[in-house]
Amino acid sequence: MFVIVEIFLVWFGLRALFGGRARVFGRVLEGWAARLVGLLAAGPFFVVVTLGFIQGFTASRAGRSFHLEDYKDLAILEATLYAVCLAVAAVLTIVAGRAPSKPVNPEEEWKRLRAGGPVEGGVRLRSQDFMPPRR
Repeated sequence: MFVIVEIFLVWFGLRALFGGRARVFGRVLEGWAARLVGLLAAGPFFVVVTLGFIQGFTASRAGRSFHLEDYKDLAILEATLYAVCLAVAAVLTIVAGRAPSKPVNPEEEWKRLRAGGPVEGGVRLRSQDFMPPRR
C-alpha cells in the first residue's frame, strides 16, 4: 500500500518539478513554489533509494548477505523523511497557493471586450454582425 503512495508522490513531484505548475488541496501553485513542492514530494524516494543502494553495496563488499533487520533504520528514515517533507510541502501550499480562477467563457469575454473602451488596436467593435462563430 505504501508503495502505491510512493509511486504517486514521485509522479506528482516530477510533474510539478518539471512542469512548474501543481494543483494541491484545491489550490494552484505556479513557478518556484510548485517546483519546491515537487522536490519535497519526490525527494525522499530518491534519497532513500540512494542510501539503500549504498548500504547494500557496502554490505556486499564486506561479504555479508541480505538480512531485513539490517535495513530497519532505512524504513524509519523513509517514514520520517516523508512526514517532514510532506508537512513542509503542505505549509508551503497553504502559504504560496492561490485559489483557482474560474474558466473564461469566450462569448462573454467577446461581449465584454466589445462593450468596453478602446482595445489594443484602437478599434472598438459595437456591431452585432461581428459576433464570433459558435462552436
